[in-house]
Amino acid sequence: MAPTKAHARAPHIALDHRGIAYVEGTRTKVLTIVQNKRAARCTPEQLQTAMPHLSLAQVYAALAYYHDHRAEVDRQIRHAHERAESILRAQPPGLTRAELRARLAEGAGSTC
Repeated sequence: MAPTKAHARAPHIALDHRGIAYVEGTRTKVLTIVQNKRAARCTPEQLQTAMPHLSLAQVYAALAYYHDHRAEVDRQIRHAHERAESILRAQPPGLTRAELRARLAEGAGSTC
């Protein structure tokens, strides 16, 4: 179910109760489109091909919204990144290669 959103006074863009901009009628955040563009250095046409549920007009609207609200969207991206880093830091460390090999060797006689 898509979050409840208010119109953002920009075509194809709506804001949720937290002020996060979404492509209207979808669950796609403007910041997701911006991050995909940055990561893959895609053109809007390539972004639309990678996100076929969006029209090219919606992709352009998201990018236009970003350029009009750059500081706010960049803050949201930083906040999301910091939250993800915090969650990762809270996780226990992964197993070493030696520990994985030992587990594999222990399970070699298993019938499951």
